[in-house]
Amino acid sequence: MTWTDAIVTTSNPSFDCGPITFTITNTDTTAFDATVFTATLSNVVGSTQTFSTQTDVSAKKATYNLRVTATFDNYSTNTGFLDFTIVINDDCETPSLTASSLSNEVYVIHKVKQTTPAFTSFLNSPTYCPITYAIAISPSLPASDPAAITLDSPNRQVSFESIDPASE
Repeated sequence: MTWTDAIVTTSNPSFDCGPITFTITNTDTTAFDATVFTATLSNVVGSTQTFSTQTDVSAKKATYNLRVTATFDNYSTNTGFLDFTIVINDDCETPSLTASSLSNEVYVIHKVKQTTPAFTSFLNSPTYCPITYAIAISPSLPASDPAAITLDSPNRQVSFESIDPASE
């Protein structure tokens, strides 16, 4: 959000009370969370003040009660404030996923290694939520060779490898 000192009014608008200093705090006057909010504030008359929100940390999901205080630099006892609330939600808690189709693969026993072509990315909404791929093998592999089938999640590829490559 942005604003200028034009939002501050006095009982007599013809008086010039000089520059105004803006501060932003929590409503209990403690400092706001600088890992979530950024403020660019200036006391130069007519300057644009900015206050922005940005986080990708789910733990920062909360309701923040904040206060903008305006103080005349030349008359420090003349101050006013405005309280406001910012609610941060995590839309990635309940995303929707649309799976791409995966084609069947035929693996020949004793072939050293075979890697499938990369499968298409799943579609997610909202698009900025991260996706992690995992593989489930059914029936499960014997405990002696859990690495016979692997998934390269970032590249979306599945590899099959023989437990006895020398017998090819």
